Amino acid sequence: MNPVQHLRLYDNAKALMSLVDGIIYFCGRKQILIVDAPGIDIPGMYSYFKENYNLHIFEKQTLRFEVKVYIGVPELCKDVTSLYYKDKLIVPKSTEHVIIIYSLNGNYFQQLIDKLEQDYVYDEEPLLVCFNLDPAQLNQTVMGKRVEDIQHDIYKNMKYTLSSSIQYNTSVINCLHIGLDDALLNNIATTNNVPFQNVKELLEQRYIAAIRENFEKYDNIIVSEYNKTIVDFLERENYVYELSETNTILDIVRSKYCNHIFIGKANSTLSYYIGLNITNKILL
Repeated sequence: MNPVQHLRLYDNAKALMSLVDGIIYFCGRKQILIVDAPGIDIPGMYSYFKENYNLHIFEKQTLRFEVKVYIGVPELCKDVTSLYYKDKLIVPKSTEHVIIIYSLNGNYFQQLIDKLEQDYVYDEEPLLVCFNLDPAQLNQTVMGKRVEDIQHDIYKNMKYTLSSSIQYNTSVINCLHIGLDDALLNNIATTNNVPFQNVKELLEQRYIAAIRENFEKYDNIIVSEYNKTIVDFLERENYVYELSETNTILDIVRSKYCNHIFIGKANSTLSYYIGLNITNKILL
């Protein structure tokens, strides 16, 4: 089995969740992850994942990586990499006494295979991973640990290159995740046989009522995801707020600064992740 897995994660609203879900998925299945994840401090996470999950995680952009194939035994073997490499490295089925050496930033990993049961293929083309586990399904386990516990642990210990630039001037910081995308509203409207606009207006008014009841105007509000009606209300009523429309990495980093109340959406994946950091929360 190839112990290396490439993960490519784009800088969009699902990048961080995909990374965490990918890490969870490959625990116990792979030994090495090579990650292209903008904005996340992968080198800063190396020791944590090595010690806790036996995963060696490397950042693609700064990686010095080489794969070599030998035939023989460790004490006496021959480098045959060039023999099996064309567009990608393929060692045919039934080849015996195979030694594969992976070199990553000066770290060496050795794989010994008596006889290949199938072709060994190493392709450098990364895989796009977007698992996004459903919070309702978090009763499964990985390496003897609950997935929910692993997610919480990863978010608690994950380091970010972006976090050092975040500063707030108020002593009370609230957090608001609106979470009213059209797909969700359409699903609610269809399920309940109610016009889309009626559902949208009802949920917007619930958010506005919760904001009026729980947030003071002079306290900072960290807002995740855009909704015109709600943002216009914040602006018109002179609330102090900061809006992040698309960057989930920053949303979750910012949520760690919340020291008062979080208002979010029930059954929303992002609200679930943000809520891991916050005790006092209201889910609508």
